[in-house]
Amino acid sequence: MLRIVDTLSKCMEIINGHRYRMMTMGSARYTLQLRDECTPLIAMSQITLYHNPRCSKSRAALALLKERGDDIRVIEYLKTPPDMSQIKHLAAQLGVSIHEMLRNNETVYRELKLGDATHSEDDLLRAIAKHPILLQRPIAVADKRAVIGRPPEKVLEL
Repeated sequence: MLRIVDTLSKCMEIINGHRYRMMTMGSARYTLQLRDECTPLIAMSQITLYHNPRCSKSRAALALLKERGDDIRVIEYLKTPPDMSQIKHLAAQLGVSIHEMLRNNETVYRELKLGDATHSEDDLLRAIAKHPILLQRPIAVADKRAVIGRPPEKVLEL
C-alpha cells in the first residue's frame, strides 16, 4: 500500500493498482474508488438500526436511510433483544445515561417504578434486557457513534 497526497491535500491510497480516496464527513467515513478523475464510486460504512416495525418513527427513520442509499443492518430488537453489555455499549455510543435510553411512557416502566432514583444502572440494564420494549427507538449506529432517531431525521447525522 502506497500513500500519497494529491493536489487537494486529501489522503489517497493505491492498493493493487486501484486508487482510493479516504474521506470523513462528520462521523461517517467514505472510501471512494476512483475509476477516473471525475467518476468516484462511493462505499459507505454500514448502519445498524435497532428497529420496531410497529413504531412510526422507526419506520420513518428506516425509510430515510433507505432513501439515502445506506447499507442498513436492521435488528428488530423486540425479537432479538440486546443483552446488558450491548445496551451499556449502546449508551456509551449514544453518550447518554442508561436512564435516558428508557421509554418512560411504557406500562412496564411504571410497573417497575423505573423513575425511582433508587434503581442502580445494573437494575436499569436488567430491566431493558428483560423488557426490550423499554428501549428508546429507533437507535442507529455507525462505526463508534449512535443516535436515537427522534425525530427520525436524526439518523441522517450518521
